[in-house]
Amino acid sequence: MAQRFGGKYSPDGASNTPQTPSSKGFKGATVDPVGARSNILFIPPIVLAFTSINDGAIGMAVGLVGAGALLLGAWLLRGGLRAEAAYDARKVSRRPAFPRKLAAGS
Repeated sequence: MAQRFGGKYSPDGASNTPQTPSSKGFKGATVDPVGARSNILFIPPIVLAFTSINDGAIGMAVGLVGAGALLLGAWLLRGGLRAEAAYDARKVSRRPAFPRKLAAGS
């Protein structure tokens, strides 16, 4: 009669070492460089825009311009953080053409 092969290197064979469970995540996964802290910066412009609606024509215009400036700064900072992460991830890269984080602060 034929004898079934089994052993250490067989798929159904028993091994002496305990098997480690495989990780469920993606091995090349990276954390998004734009965290919650930079996304929170989008809240004050929205609050300023809604609170300046009832201030009259000049107050509303000034409030909306201020909200736009804050929104632009938050947007530039988020883009700058992503550009910095992309710059750091590469071995050979050039600096960004426009300093977004510097422009976001001014």
